[in-house]
Amino acid sequence: MTITPDAEKLQQDLNQLAVWENKWLMRFRPEKCNVLSITRNRRVIKKNYILHGHQLEHIPSAKYLGVTISSDLKWTQHINNIAAKANSTIGFLKRNINISNGNIKEKAYKTLRRAARYVHNRYHNTSSVTEMLDQLEWPSLEERQRIASLSVMYKLVNNKVQIDTKVDNRQLLPFQIILEEESLPTDCKDLRDNSYTKTGVYDIYPFGTSSHPVRVDCDMDTMDGGWTAIQKRIDGSVSFNRNWAEYKNGFGSPEQDVWIGNDIIHQLTKGKNSYLYVSITLVNGTKMYQLYDGFSVSDEAEKYKLFLMGSIKGTLGDSMVDTDFYGILSGMYFSTLDKDNDVFYGGLGNDNSGTSDNCALLLGGGWWFNACHQAFLNGPWSSPDWEQVWSPVIRYGTQVRGTMMLIKRH
Repeated sequence: MTITPDAEKLQQDLNQLAVWENKWLMRFRPEKCNVLSITRNRRVIKKNYILHGHQLEHIPSAKYLGVTISSDLKWTQHINNIAAKANSTIGFLKRNINISNGNIKEKAYKTLRRAARYVHNRYHNTSSVTEMLDQLEWPSLEERQRIASLSVMYKLVNNKVQIDTKVDNRQLLPFQIILEEESLPTDCKDLRDNSYTKTGVYDIYPFGTSSHPVRVDCDMDTMDGGWTAIQKRIDGSVSFNRNWAEYKNGFGSPEQDVWIGNDIIHQLTKGKNSYLYVSITLVNGTKMYQLYDGFSVSDEAEKYKLFLMGSIKGTLGDSMVDTDFYGILSGMYFSTLDKDNDVFYGGLGNDNSGTSDNCALLLGGGWWFNACHQAFLNGPWSSPDWEQVWSPVIRYGTQVRGTMMLIKRH
């Protein structure tokens, strides 16, 4: 820090620690916190820093990872501390176990972590410590640390140690790993941004908790990648003529045919500005697409109402936004065979002829129907009854080999 505003900024950062503490259920002990200014300049910015109303003490030196750091960056105090500690330990050993056998000295080493030179009584600088350790068959420092870490983990996981499981009147598990929400990928774009570049099936966490993963197909190739598949059909192995609960929770498999679930679609698009990429592959292998600039779905209380805008480009052409009245899907509620939320009424009303004015029941699949549609991707697979897949370009389901609906945050 070279100017006063730098010191003010540091105080602001200290104030933010209170927010961090509340989030992670941890508490600092300001009485154990100090301020160390490291510089060789004679003029030092003086400021009293406050943490939880406690003024932090300015100190001339501090020990960190076994190293004594002085404010003037000199090693004198560190060397003096190391020498004093070594002399103290050697004096203790000489007074108590100098005439003991090798086994006693070995136990002393493992307790006090002193050098193997003491046990062998070899202090010449040409003596190999590694050779001594091999002769004694002692584990290395790294191995001891690994075993100690595993031992602690085992005891925590198996509740072998007493841990206060109440924090701020909240009951926690004996050992609870809390993952920072920001570290959990909420969608495929998060994965792509973290260098996951291979298209395939991944776990995402749109609900922000590690206990609720969602397996999805991520397209990491199309338009810079990071696309989350909310709908995919490749072989017709899964029927899309489903009820409300099934469309709510999702069905199928991300490796094959899938509807990810309306609750998850809502969670992925809630409060976000997302693209929608629609892809249809024809039986002759031709792949066509349409890209929309804005896509989101409301929650179940609002019947998963669709908000769609801004057809940007594509080879399919727009059949969902800027189209004939009955084909406009933005603003439409979701309908299934057991929930009629479309605006279709009249000629095929609920008379005694067995016909229905429920577009989803009539057409064999759930969708955001108007009265009824000019674009519909969930019809009966490879059937002439699946009409107006994407009018006027694709009229019948018999022309279709695959469909996908992909979304990605801006």
